[in-house]
Amino acid sequence: MSRDGVFSGVLAAALGLVAVQGSALAQDAWEEVAGLQVVHADATLPLARIFDSPDYRHQLIVTDDGGFVLDLKSKSVSALPADAIVWNEEDLPAPDMAQADELGLFLNEEGILSFEGDDGTYVVQPEPPLVGEISADKLRAAKPDYVHAASKYQPEAAMVAAISGVKTPTTIKVFFGTWCSYCKHWLPPLMKTVEAAKNPAIQLEFVGMSEDQSEPADLLGQYDVSLTPTFVILQNGEEVGRFEEEPLVSVEADLARYLGVEP
Repeated sequence: MSRDGVFSGVLAAALGLVAVQGSALAQDAWEEVAGLQVVHADATLPLARIFDSPDYRHQLIVTDDGGFVLDLKSKSVSALPADAIVWNEEDLPAPDMAQADELGLFLNEEGILSFEGDDGTYVVQPEPPLVGEISADKLRAAKPDYVHAASKYQPEAAMVAAISGVKTPTTIKVFFGTWCSYCKHWLPPLMKTVEAAKNPAIQLEFVGMSEDQSEPADLLGQYDVSLTPTFVILQNGEEVGRFEEEPLVSVEADLARYLGVEP
């Protein structure tokens, strides 16, 4: 083979490797952002979700019928059809940027982003904080994304059956932050597990935390909470276990173990 032939082969292989690497990069899952909400036509979109790209240079806003990609450097915004967003088994997206259709620029006014879509203005802004003791009804009203995620979660049936048989009065103090991505991931499974168990002996009590984790100071001090989320499991007023940040196995398996009913 001539030197030109060898060079061409090496170049082709190198370009092929770059193409494979570029394709893999394009398919890297984006990470969900907590603490923001999307408003359209003066109404909050309860099921809208927001994600950061792996390099934090773009944000993806997913709505019911597609999404938008914001380039945080150029301040451009592009529309994406729903079939351009591929979801992995962890329910995280990898958008196909080749299908993006540029719409124009977005505005950033003190951290509140706004842009024009084909059907009107979209606004991305911080959620109102939930701090202190919060009823389950208020939480469901304020966090429809938690409710939606809980409806999709399928806890292990054997664990749910075991938890449903607990007789000792049990309170689970749920410390969380609306700004916390771990909370957005783990509160819905807890909500669904307790709901599925249908056990009146088990009650959830929700406590919202400020982003600096200083409030509500009295309850944080009383239960020695410094991580989010923290689920403190109490029976007859005594702590029998706690989750901090994430479960060891799953929410339902860990809960059954702490309650002494793991099958």
